[in-house]
Amino acid sequence: MFVSQIEFRINIVDEVKNWEEAIEIVSAPLLKDQCINQNYVEEVKENISKESYRFLVDHDIILAHSRPNGDVKKNGLSFLKVNKGVQFPNLKNKNIKLIFVISALSVREHMDWLQRFAKIMDDVHMVEKLNNATTKDEIIEIFKKKIY
Repeated sequence: MFVSQIEFRINIVDEVKNWEEAIEIVSAPLLKDQCINQNYVEEVKENISKESYRFLVDHDIILAHSRPNGDVKKNGLSFLKVNKGVQFPNLKNKNIKLIFVISALSVREHMDWLQRFAKIMDDVHMVEKLNNATTKDEIIEIFKKKIY
């Protein structure tokens, strides 16, 4: 399920102007698929601007999200790789390259997503492979090998 959720929601860009643009790009597939609305994206950006460290995961990954609410229409997951990295507020000396956004309809489903991420977060080699990947197909294969 993880791979099917993310397979068509992967973007790779060389660089972004700032972290807000990164959040807009990574959220775009979820908006397109009507998993979330623009209010959810704005909530995520507001949360990050206040407490970005809460969304920082081991290995310099951002897992952006907000509470399950009426702005979430479907469970969803999206991924963005920023090749040159991007700085997030209140995270000194962190050049973030891997950004996920999740949307969950309920607290239980929200927790399920977080548990799935535990498999990614504790694997330094997988994160290194994601950092080195250059195509969407490579990224999908990395996820398939780890999740299945």
